[in-house]
Order: sequence, then C-alpha cells, then structure tokens
Amino acid sequence: MKTYSSKTILIFVIGLLFITGAALAADPTLTPQKIYENMQAQESKINDLQFTIKQVIELKAIKERQVIKGAIIYKKPDLLHVEYTSPTQQMIIANKDDFVMYILEQGKWRENVRQKVSNLIGKQWKSDYGLWSVGDLAKNYDAKATREGDKAVLWLEPKDKTYMFKMKIFVDTKNWLPVKTTWEDDNQLITSELLNVKMNTGVKDELFKFK
Repeated sequence: MKTYSSKTILIFVIGLLFITGAALAADPTLTPQKIYENMQAQESKINDLQFTIKQVIELKAIKERQVIKGAIIYKKPDLLHVEYTSPTQQMIIANKDDFVMYILEQGKWRENVRQKVSNLIGKQWKSDYGLWSVGDLAKNYDAKATREGDKAVLWLEPKDKTYMFKMKIFVDTKNWLPVKTTWEDDNQLITSELLNVKMNTGVKDELFKFK
C-alpha cells in the first residue's frame, strides 16, 4: 500500500489554493499589518476548528499530479486530528509532545510512524497544517498584500533565505479566516482549498487520543 512520507504530509496545508486567474488589484488601504491585525482578532476567538480539504501536489520535474482529500480537526492549544480519505486512508493524531501516523489495514488503524514533536521538520506542526500563528507569519515572512474580490491575499517569502519557497494565503475578508493557499518551490507546487469550515463546535478531547 502506498503511503505518504511524514515530510510530504507535513508540508501540507501550508499549501492551500486554487488560483483563479482573476486580476489581483493593489489596494493601498490593505496592508499586511492590517490583515494580520484582523486575523489575530479572529484567531483569539477560536477554541476549535474543523474543515475538509482538497490538496493538489504537482511535481514539476516528472509532471506528476497527486490529489489528496481529507478532514482536519484542531483544538487549542495543540491538539490535531487528521483523516485522509483519498488516495489512501491515513490518520494523524498529534499533541504538544507526539505526532503519530496510522494507516488503515483490514478495517483497523495500525500505527505507522511515531515521532516526538520536538524532532519534526521545523518543530512547528501546526503551521504545516495551515494553523499558523499570526505572530509567526509577521515575524518570519516578508509580505505584501493585494485584493482579489472579497479575498485579501498575502504574498509571503521567508526572511531566512535558506528556505527557497513562496507562499500565498487567501483570507476571506468577511470573517478573516484563511480559505486558500499556494506553496511553491523549484520542485513542486502545492495547491489546496479549505471547505466546510466550522469554528467552536465543542470538539471532544476523545478525538485526539492515540489508538
């Protein structure tokens, strides 16, 4: 059975969009700082968050395209539950200490990978799932802002130039939640889309217990 490496999965919803091709308009009233302030205000209201995702990974050199679908549930401050339904069934559960990946075999979840969060790539698993800290974005990325319809678009590049990638975050200006992103380097383009976003539904801790 084909499974994805923890690196591939960790790269995840730091790559979330679907570029529509619509013109991006400069807006002098829309600055990165203004977007961060609005996102920060909304972030402070979130206790738990759940959404479904569709992600497309394009490997440039071999022109291969992979589509991943699943659902993510997050509860502050550091609980994560991910279930991938396509192309294979996988589950990830993480907390402040441990990150565990399971695969489905004969109708049962089997532990496949277990790592300490302190050993994970970048040591920030939440940001790898699109659960960025607004403070970390402002601190770690050079940014500019544009507008596309009712979406504010943050164009981001790491301040640490040893990281050679670019990212865009599309933020819905009605609720200041991220809804789309793109993540791109020389080797791959990751595009994803957040759907059916629900906030503060009272998610139970049982969902985040290891199997």
